[in-house]
Amino acid sequence: MKFDGSLRLGILTTLLALALLTGSCSLLQKSSDTLPEGYLATKQDSISYALGVVNGHSFKQSVSGMPGNSGLKKDVLLRGFRTAYDGGTLLINREDAEKMLLDYVKGDTEARKKRRQSIADSLTNVHAAMKGVQKTRSGLQYVVLKEGTGTAPTLQKVVRIHYRGLTAADGKEFDNSYKREQPLVTPLMELLPALTEGVMLMKPGAKYQFFLPYSIAYGEYGAGEIPPYANLIMEVELLDVLDKIPEKTPAAPEAETEQQVVSSENPNQETREKYQQ
Repeated sequence: MKFDGSLRLGILTTLLALALLTGSCSLLQKSSDTLPEGYLATKQDSISYALGVVNGHSFKQSVSGMPGNSGLKKDVLLRGFRTAYDGGTLLINREDAEKMLLDYVKGDTEARKKRRQSIADSLTNVHAAMKGVQKTRSGLQYVVLKEGTGTAPTLQKVVRIHYRGLTAADGKEFDNSYKREQPLVTPLMELLPALTEGVMLMKPGAKYQFFLPYSIAYGEYGAGEIPPYANLIMEVELLDVLDKIPEKTPAAPEAETEQQVVSSENPNQETREKYQQ
């Protein structure tokens, strides 16, 4: 049988490809014992690389958590890192570098604190000027959404309330007894002091919207989902006034969340003392 030139060339190419493929498979099989770690040359190479990956991610997270990280210069940062790692001559010694970073973070924290406080104070003033808003001596602001009837609760009473809590700056909801379909039954004096004051203005069946400036809420530290310097909006509906907690009160599905947000155990000491005066 005769083959023309092009067919002969095709057959030779195919045979060569098969030979190379067979050789490659053999080579990979022989190398499998020495390259099990993602084709790094040695086990020690793989360990070294893994250490770099782990520490690289940690270092990136550390940098991303640095205030004003968007202004950091990556090339200068890595230059300092490499010089320190190699034991080279530092442009800033270790002690000065640590002090510089601490001062920087402290200054940024204070600046952020002042900005939050300024925004919260401005929002408080704006809300106070809105139509229908009333204000108590403590600074609590409120709007009557629905009047109730009967007698307002005294400090020694137990109340049954529905409520909804929002952060005033962004309207983010942090608690809602309506969604749990479970009113809160609690001694009045165990609410946030500002809420205790507010509920004492209400009569059964009433619904009020309260605006709590951060100074009478959770202050400069916040609590749980509530950030520092957060003014709060609390919509409260007074369902009933009781002499004591009923013996058989169904447990609320999210009782821990209720206590975290509403209980007077959480406000800072300064706020509690303000209401005790």
